[in-house]
Amino acid sequence: MEKAWIVGRTMMQDSDRVVSSQGKDVRSCEPLRIVHSDVAGIDIGSQKHSVAVRPDRDNGPVRCLGRMTADLHAMARWLRACEVTSVALELTAVDWIVVIQILGEYELEVDLADARQAKNLPGRETDGEDCQWLQQWHTHGLLTRAFRPADALCIAKSSHLVFLASIFMRPAL
Repeated sequence: MEKAWIVGRTMMQDSDRVVSSQGKDVRSCEPLRIVHSDVAGIDIGSQKHSVAVRPDRDNGPVRCLGRMTADLHAMARWLRACEVTSVALELTAVDWIVVIQILGEYELEVDLADARQAKNLPGRETDGEDCQWLQQWHTHGLLTRAFRPADALCIAKSSHLVFLASIFMRPAL
């Protein structure tokens, strides 16, 4: 497994390191300590969720899954099969509430990352890489946890949103 390095504000892999002719790093690099080894990153999307696990856990370490309940259960089963114990996901709107509830049923610890911090990760270039960056930064303990309301409040908020949707989605008489 490659080691991750921080140079300035940019995270680098071993393959990115610059080495002098004497075999020494040109830049002063310290390897990042692995804080959480059994982690995944989830990018919550409006149409699909992207999930990344460590490359040594699965032949296809990044998967895109749907938003339906059956898809979320399949995601949780896959994460358990990859021996994941902790998941980082970006806190956006209310889409994360159902994901957390289902992951909790599978005894997966969920850490919410502050969306502002996740969007400004050094080296991050596209949304397609968000799940991989979240997974990698969670591995090294570099994400700041966002506030997560208690389960009872999340359930009440979900119920209220369903109620509002039922009112506004009714056909006109």
